[in-house]
Amino acid sequence: MPGALPWLGDAVEFGRNLSGLLGGSVPLDPEPGYSLHAQARVSGPGEVFARVAVYYFDNRNPTEESTTVFLKIIELPIAIPHDGEWHEVDLPLTTDELDEESHDAIAVMLYFRIDYPGRDDVTTLDIDDLSFIEWREAAAMPDRFGDYDWVRNDGDGAVEIRAPGLGATTPPSASP
Repeated sequence: MPGALPWLGDAVEFGRNLSGLLGGSVPLDPEPGYSLHAQARVSGPGEVFARVAVYYFDNRNPTEESTTVFLKIIELPIAIPHDGEWHEVDLPLTTDELDEESHDAIAVMLYFRIDYPGRDDVTTLDIDDLSFIEWREAAAMPDRFGDYDWVRNDGDGAVEIRAPGLGATTPPSASP
């Protein structure tokens, strides 16, 4: 098809506008925010942190070697009780925190660190169900269907969510 775009949908990579590739086209989605989301449990006295290593990565031209640029490390304290019980952790990050003046963030590597308290005590950190989530404000999204795994309410009040779908069916009863 002459003049067709090479892909459908939003031209974004890690929430970034690749408008230069599309001749100035702009995605309809609003600017994203991010969070590191997990279940975590800690026992022992050491302080625990999530470390987000941020990179710029460019592999858009298949005839050239890929470019990877390390941008920075962001350390986020994991502030949960050190009681050995599972707790939900959600550590927010903005594009301003991720980006550098020279490059926009394209990829992250996630690590975890335990500060040694200088004693013989042992600190243990367990992480489960780790996700790095890209958030977009629902009210600013285009009016179309989407496949979403998470919904977040940043307000104080209850919010009702309606999701259209197919009606429930009753399985046929087994005949003897």
